[in-house]
Amino acid sequence: MIERRKTQRHQVSVPVSGWISNARLFEGVTRDVSTDGVYVWMNRAIEPGEPLVFLMRFPATFPDNRETLLWAYCKAVRVESNAGEDKYPHGVAAVTGEYSMTLRDSAITRLVSQTVA
Repeated sequence: MIERRKTQRHQVSVPVSGWISNARLFEGVTRDVSTDGVYVWMNRAIEPGEPLVFLMRFPATFPDNRETLLWAYCKAVRVESNAGEDKYPHGVAAVTGEYSMTLRDSAITRLVSQTVA
């Protein structure tokens, strides 16, 4: 198998929730991430080529202890079965088209200020 990745993968396991085509919700957990893509174990089946949008919640890694949120807009490129796994039986390798990262506190502050205004 030829390695096609252009950037280093990082073994990171964080919770994921998002949407695939036809507004189907899914939950999962990452296996690894990079700036170009992600591998996710998820509870819904998906076909190669399907778009997906998801939110990853990274634990507090900054000195001020704020959680980081990352929205990713991806396309599935490879789908695998996680035989024997009940909670997340579908493995998906996806290429990232666009992503946006924000600190959880600043996102909540923005939401509250928009709601009050």
